Amino acid sequence: MWEYEKVVARLQQLFDEVESADEDVAVGDRCSESEDDNLSLKFFIGKDSTTKWRRPPLSHKVKRKPQNIVRFKPGVTKKAANGKSPLDAWKLFFPDSVIDELVQCTNIYIKIIRNKYTRDRDAKETNQAEIKALMGLLLLAGVLRSSHQNDADLWTKDGTGRELFRTVLSLKRFEFLLRVIRFDDVHDREIRKKTDKIIAIRKMFD
Repeated sequence: MWEYEKVVARLQQLFDEVESADEDVAVGDRCSESEDDNLSLKFFIGKDSTTKWRRPPLSHKVKRKPQNIVRFKPGVTKKAANGKSPLDAWKLFFPDSVIDELVQCTNIYIKIIRNKYTRDRDAKETNQAEIKALMGLLLLAGVLRSSHQNDADLWTKDGTGRELFRTVLSLKRFEFLLRVIRFDDVHDREIRKKTDKIIAIRKMFD
């Protein structure tokens, strides 16, 4: 009797193992079918479960939509396209006509305050080359991230300054030009200010 029960238990164990194996095969078949279905699709679903990524590449023979056709040359346009150097690019923002206006307005103001200086050379009039030099140094200071640095530190000769600054302008002349540079005629500014609050710099933006 005992032997009979052992045989039955053994047969039941074998039956359970066979049934479990059949279930694994069925699950594997379903996974394979699911993978085949995915392969038949023309797109993948992204990790966000929303974005669709196309499986086959787009055909190059399809006619492009008008809004997707680039009808202009990439890059800078109009006058900027003719620039060949950094100086050419700079002149697009500050042409000689603007520089001449700065020189004229600045010299008007220098003449007004000249009597405050004991020596004429300390308040001599400026010119186009000097104004360009001034603006170039200001631009360079920005490039070097020295805009918040003390002016004297840029002109120092102890090795920590910038030799180019000393070569272009003296520190005294640089600071003088910064104080006197004007963008309009100060003689009639008050009259024009009644109709335009930014008249002092209006010509730079017109």
